[in-house]
Amino acid sequence: MIRQFTRFDIVHSLVGGALSGDSDTGPFKFLDGQTPPTDAEIDAEMIRVEAAEPMRILRRQRNLRLTETDWWVLRGNPTNDQQVYRQQLRDMPDFVTPSLDGNGQLTGVTWPEIPE
Repeated sequence: MIRQFTRFDIVHSLVGGALSGDSDTGPFKFLDGQTPPTDAEIDAEMIRVEAAEPMRILRRQRNLRLTETDWWVLRGNPTNDQQVYRQQLRDMPDFVTPSLDGNGQLTGVTWPEIPE
């Protein structure tokens, strides 16, 4: 599922602190003396957050795969293939440009094969 960011989420991330209002359109009430962001600032932040979403999902899925193989390292003697696999996972954010399909699933990602 595609993560939907509301204007409230974006405005809150820009100003921090207490904020109230309609989650889709506003108006927003700024409760801690924040300076309200401009529409241009909100739009730019929305674009930035949405563009970062595929990499956030990639890292979450990559971290899960690393966690699932932590026991290889914890037992004290991972094989070379296991070490290479884990390094390939750690390197993925540097070499992969993920995107999301219409269902919010990662595309453009080829996961390394888990060694036996």
